[in-house]
Amino acid sequence: MRVSVGGGMREGNDPNFKKAMYQLGYQLARQGVEVVLGKYQAGLLKDIADGVARGNGKISLILVEEDGAVDSSRLPSHITIDKYVPEAQHEDALIDAGDAFIAGHGGMGTFADLARALTRASDATSKAQTVKPIIIYGENNPLQRLFTIIEGLTSAGLADQKSTQLMRSAASPSEVLAILGESLSNQPSSSKRTR
Repeated sequence: MRVSVGGGMREGNDPNFKKAMYQLGYQLARQGVEVVLGKYQAGLLKDIADGVARGNGKISLILVEEDGAVDSSRLPSHITIDKYVPEAQHEDALIDAGDAFIAGHGGMGTFADLARALTRASDATSKAQTVKPIIIYGENNPLQRLFTIIEGLTSAGLADQKSTQLMRSAASPSEVLAILGESLSNQPSSSKRTR
């Protein structure tokens, strides 16, 4: 299984964010889940990458062409470059690369990735297509407020009732793993991916 993870390029004000992202990376790696990132060298994304390394896991990178090539020989052995994409396609490529999307603690970039994942999930639902799990991870994650916004849109008749079911909340890595296990077991066998 592969999961795409969005997270902050900054560390934020709460030291628990760093710990939470590190623990997520570590636990995903220990369970054999490959992590897909758009960046890995700064902020909270570095913490998840460090956790994956500590758990002896693997990271695949989806990089932006316009940022220039990365010398893959200088990458740690657990990190590989999956592909380079134009900046305009980066969010979609990151979302497509995983069997699920996890929005960890993060800022506007993580918010944009999450919004894109939700839009795509909503479109898939309206077409009766399989929807990948979307998980907002971490205690006190400001992105949790999106649940209230979506409920408000639904109660105002501006979003379908199914919209409230597009994402899940997980406070701990064990909750993330439970959601991933449950979601994967509920998918039709033709849509399951392994790697």
